Amino acid sequence: FGKANCDKERFKWLASPYKKPPYKLTKFENDLLQSYLKGHLSGRKFKSILVLNWMKEKGYFKDIDENETIVDVLEKCEVI
Repeated sequence: FGKANCDKERFKWLASPYKKPPYKLTKFENDLLQSYLKGHLSGRKFKSILVLNWMKEKGYFKDIDENETIVDVLEKCEVI
């Protein structure tokens, strides 16, 4: 926050809207979701694609909101 305007900056930060951090996907996870963009499943919700749900149970796609569409997840992701 800096020392000169610490209080002012702190209140500005507290008053700002919450920004959800981007989803962190591996290159494999990102490539897999990208492959769905070319098909008819791109607009479907993550939870409606059984293979993705199975993979999530196995430890892939951590912290992904299952109600997001594939397009939304890709727009909000960061590849690590």
